[in-house]
Amino acid sequence: MDLEDALRELLPDQENTQVEQGKLVAAAVEAWRRRHVNTEAGAAVIAALARLGLSYRQIAELTGIPAATAHRWARPPEQDAE
Repeated sequence: MDLEDALRELLPDQENTQVEQGKLVAAAVEAWRRRHVNTEAGAAVIAALARLGLSYRQIAELTGIPAATAHRWARPPEQDAE
């Protein structure tokens, strides 16, 4: 799932033409709220926040997502090529 798809999934009522930190934080908070069904979208948003330069500790402070969880979401395990 790419970032645009994740934002459409997590923030359906917002126009998602401009990506900014505040919108990514709101999407991450929503992903955490829905965490049992929506970690793929959450992963895309957390990865985008990390690319903006936020540490996992900062992401945790802004979103309530534990730093270890944010790190795991942003860096999913490698899939073996078959």
